[in-house]
Amino acid sequence: MLRATLITALLALVLSAGARAGEVDVLLASDTPPHGVVFEFASGDQELLEQHLPALRGDITRLRERFPDLSIEIVSHGLEVLSLTIENEDFYPWAHRVTRELAREGIPLTVCGAYAESFGVFAEEFPYYVQVLPSGPAHMDNLMQLDYILVRYPPR
Repeated sequence: MLRATLITALLALVLSAGARAGEVDVLLASDTPPHGVVFEFASGDQELLEQHLPALRGDITRLRERFPDLSIEIVSHGLEVLSLTIENEDFYPWAHRVTRELAREGIPLTVCGAYAESFGVFAEEFPYYVQVLPSGPAHMDNLMQLDYILVRYPPR
């Protein structure tokens, strides 16, 4: 029974990584870059960014190597936004480190202000390298109107 559970868990991990890599690989295989790419995080898991931003960083590096001028944004509008508050920096150091690095490179990580406020967290409680907008979904809609390609992260 334990062996079957381990095999199932390993298979799920491999398929998950393959799905993520697959979406990015399709973009990389194109002869022409998309207008832009938006990576979306939306979950009920406060640790999601801590766990997945390092892998996303790798995907962004690959995209930028292939298409140096590609516009890339990250939008978070789930419970994971709470990990990016100033107060939580010590609890989620990788999420903050990667977000800071991306901001320096001109890749914004936007959090949904309305979602954060529903938990009593306001824009001034986020560090300077996190962009807080009133509505994450509205921002994503705007990006989609500009022909950005949506990549959900992690893959569902």
